[in-house]
Amino acid sequence: MNGYATAAAIIAAVFFAAAFVCVMPGSDADVTYSVEGMVQDSGGNGIEGVRVTISSHPDTTAADGSFKITDLESVTDLTATFYIQGMAVTNVPAMFTDNKDGTYDLNLSDLTPDVDNNYDITAFPVTMTKISFTAYLMELNSDGNTPLAGTKLNLSADTLTTDVLSTVTGVDGKFTFAPCSLYNLTLSIDPEDKKGYSILSDLLYFGTSTQDGSLVFSIKGVNTSLGINNYEFQSTVVDGVRSYTLPESFPILVAGSTGTVSFTVYDSNGNTLQGATVTLTSVDSSDKYIEESKENGVATFTNVVIGDYEIEIKVGGFEEYESTTHITKGLNDGKNVEMSVKEEQDFFGMNFSHFMMIIGVVIGVILVMVSYLMFSGHLEPRLEEE
Repeated sequence: MNGYATAAAIIAAVFFAAAFVCVMPGSDADVTYSVEGMVQDSGGNGIEGVRVTISSHPDTTAADGSFKITDLESVTDLTATFYIQGMAVTNVPAMFTDNKDGTYDLNLSDLTPDVDNNYDITAFPVTMTKISFTAYLMELNSDGNTPLAGTKLNLSADTLTTDVLSTVTGVDGKFTFAPCSLYNLTLSIDPEDKKGYSILSDLLYFGTSTQDGSLVFSIKGVNTSLGINNYEFQSTVVDGVRSYTLPESFPILVAGSTGTVSFTVYDSNGNTLQGATVTLTSVDSSDKYIEESKENGVATFTNVVIGDYEIEIKVGGFEEYESTTHITKGLNDGKNVEMSVKEEQDFFGMNFSHFMMIIGVVIGVILVMVSYLMFSGHLEPRLEEE
């Protein structure tokens, strides 16, 4: 076979291989999958308008509650969400795994698709239920909790939607939302109505706080990524609505951006000291707060901006007291300060009073000597006779 024949054979083989690849069944990269399913209420009725998303591929349920997600590149590592305002998923079939944050992993490995690579799971509907969440918002005070009426609150479920629900607390601080999820809810005071308040999540055991003073919580189940403990709200069903309620005896507490702190000033014998000047100086802003201790030795500071402070206490006859403290939201524990009697200063090995006494004696002796010399005539002025 000459060179031309060899080249022709090679070219023919290449074209044959290319033609074979073109006519062979599509590779995995060319195959797409679809999933069709059903969303129903607890009575078995289809729910229209539910936004179903599986791995970034969306669809909206029809009047009978059916949906179909197409163009899925894979049937592994699928994550699904179900969103419609005022309803939350309360039951999912076995092929779904609840991630406790509003998302559900979908496992299709045990199912067989049809010839069009479609997985039909309509026989295993997802159940959604109308829900409401009710709680009480109160302000933390030294004399008890006070309902925070007329305060605008916002609620969002970031995993499912950017929509924000709003409501206003009643005269008893009560408020109600109809959220779209049982998990990953964020409750916050509306910025225009914040009044310096932040939610004190450290007094609750079902949520965590964020830097802006809002509360992230779960109505049901555990969300360890948020540090949420295993708390499930008690619920009742009335007229088809499942209501989750935080009782008035266990309110959501808020406090302002200022705190209150008191200092009791006393001596080493336990006697309180009146008239002590107590100064708080902010480490961050250098702002000063000054109070004097009363008859009971107590100096109280109210509406102090939260933060770190340097303490300075001065009272006659006692050493100056210096320390630091941190003012937190709400009420701070009172602080007891013992003042030390001022020590005498040393001058050339003598304390101040002895030194001054000697100085006084020396000055007195000098004055006596000057007086003697003057009266004895030694210091009389000499007058020139004219």
